[in-house]
Amino acid sequence: MAAESFTMTLEGHHTTLSPDQIERELSSMWKPMEEGTESTSVTRVVLGNVIWIGLADQVERVRAIVQKVVPKYPCRLFLLQYERENTSDEVKASVSAQCFVPQKGEPPVCCEVIGMSFGPNAARHLRGCVAPLLLPDIQTVLWENLGGVFIEQFDDLQKFADRTITQVSLTRNPARILRRLGEGATTILDLSWFRLGPIRDQVAAFFDDTGVTFDLNNIAVVKVQILRRDQNRALPEVMAALFAGWMGSLLGWKPVGPTNKGFRFDSPSGPVEVTTERVAPTEGPVLNNMNEIRLTDRKGEVFNLTMQQCGGAMDLWCGERDRHAGERHLVLSELSEADALGAALNMPASFERFRAAALLAVPLLDSFYEAEES
Repeated sequence: MAAESFTMTLEGHHTTLSPDQIERELSSMWKPMEEGTESTSVTRVVLGNVIWIGLADQVERVRAIVQKVVPKYPCRLFLLQYERENTSDEVKASVSAQCFVPQKGEPPVCCEVIGMSFGPNAARHLRGCVAPLLLPDIQTVLWENLGGVFIEQFDDLQKFADRTITQVSLTRNPARILRRLGEGATTILDLSWFRLGPIRDQVAAFFDDTGVTFDLNNIAVVKVQILRRDQNRALPEVMAALFAGWMGSLLGWKPVGPTNKGFRFDSPSGPVEVTTERVAPTEGPVLNNMNEIRLTDRKGEVFNLTMQQCGGAMDLWCGERDRHAGERHLVLSELSEADALGAALNMPASFERFRAAALLAVPLLDSFYEAEES
């Protein structure tokens, strides 16, 4: 496609630029760094294109995450900042380098950041701004933080992406957005799915042990305790619902309807009641959004996954707590936001598995919020 010229401000100068001119601006930024002395020169590395598009109030949080991710996944990063109150037809842009030192004494390794801010009237320029700047023959990941705000041009960007990541926990109605993801034909995964990865893997590994007596196919009750610290973010509820949805999708559960404390599913062995309960965070740093997962089978056998909130230790045990049957002590927690993004960029993931889990998570999320309102 032809590169579009668009009105923008670059480094304080108001002008009309094309993506080719932005490339020249990037080249002029790199040249003095790459031609420095041996002690000051940098290595330029790019493994993929990452396009972040989101609301202006998320930019600083995203920059902090990117600082932790870039050492593991150097990329050409686009920060597309949507300003809802901006009525201008102008796109404001900047270019900068994001660097890290691989080892002490080694020269910095750097990748590049292309920042753009735009309002509703300038959104029509997005495709022409971004598409020509995508580096060819490498992965492109689209990371969306629009908080449920609809931008028609988002679909244009998604056509260039190999993978799209969203965060429904940042929206006002996570159940509605999660349902749309599960029912849609477009491959979009939620970042919380990657945050749950270590916990899903550990539970699966535990039940691979033939010595475990707990009957996974005869679960009667699932109880998940969550820690809610930020009233504006629904991450604990989303993660709890997706964990239950993941289990249900593997075990053949079908949604039935809400109960007075949670939601009931049908399984091949009978009804399963799933409840989510909030608990107060302990003092000090809290690593996990889920505090405990407790499964009870139809024989009364109990399986517990307890995340200790200090130091990241986790107890995983099967049986009554006082006899510690089958207990294992692990150092494990959910992934941080930055580590989850790194996993989303570097690891394969099954959208069909996520879709199945999301569709079972939706009614559980709905019942949770209905119970809270009542």
